[in-house]
Amino acid sequence: MKYDIVTFGIPMVEIMRKELDCPFEQVGEFEGPYPAGDPGICLNQCVVLGHRGCYVGVVGNDPLSNCFFRQMEKSGVDYSHIRRVHGYTTAMSLLAKFSDGSRSFVFNLSESAAAQLGPADFDKDLLKQVKWIHVSGFALSVSESIARLHDMVMEEISEDVLVSFDPNYRNEMIDAALFRKRCRKVYDRCNLFLPSMGEAVLFEAGKDDLEACAAAARKGKQVALKAGRDGAYGFDGTECVYEPGFAAEETDPTGAGDTFGGALIAALIEGMEWKTALRFGCAAGSICVQRKGLMDIAPVRGEIEAVMTSV
Repeated sequence: MKYDIVTFGIPMVEIMRKELDCPFEQVGEFEGPYPAGDPGICLNQCVVLGHRGCYVGVVGNDPLSNCFFRQMEKSGVDYSHIRRVHGYTTAMSLLAKFSDGSRSFVFNLSESAAAQLGPADFDKDLLKQVKWIHVSGFALSVSESIARLHDMVMEEISEDVLVSFDPNYRNEMIDAALFRKRCRKVYDRCNLFLPSMGEAVLFEAGKDDLEACAAAARKGKQVALKAGRDGAYGFDGTECVYEPGFAAEETDPTGAGDTFGGALIAALIEGMEWKTALRFGCAAGSICVQRKGLMDIAPVRGEIEAVMTSV
């Protein structure tokens, strides 16, 4: 196979407030841009750990796309399937952080270049060259055309191709019912389900996320429920294991869940045992939260292994 992992995503950049507790209504300083977007952070982490990855997406013909491409080159991600378009700007988000741990985002997505991804980007030959496809519900939230593309991909890929799905649901972007509809084929097909707290119940019945994850596991999915600083719960068949994670002095949690996902996928591609793979992912996430940045701060294997052996 040419690629270990492919994602059809939202190439974007993020610009952050420099100071805490400075809402967008106030004048303040920013820093960035940082190459961003949850499927890209996940893919980037997997590639940093030595796996061959390809990104499919759309960017504008502008300096922000150059910023994104430089990171792809640095990490070794194949971005030859990202096309540039005129008349649209590269997708962008603004981030403000607050001392109570909350965050505020402003997105430029639905009218961006990234939203132009769709059936025209469908490539049967590419799908014959991949072991694993990673899907972000955030990407499916952006436009109907992106959702249609993913439906086509799910229908085309062979049973041997593994699929991971991270919902990353944002209720400010899309109604829950429409979100479930757009994600249904991806969810039904996925082998690895990567919800955060509050997301599993969008797809499975249960009084809470643990029950919903157990229901997903009974359908044959591996499930890693991300619990932030509290680690992760792993469901495989009828077994549930808890990985408490690692203590870390938090600088910025943005992208930590995607870093966890990328490291977990890399571990599973390598044949790592399920509980050890969860621990590997948690170690990667704990490093991420201690750094400022997104794709550019992806931990390398030696750093992750050092955290795993430190306790």
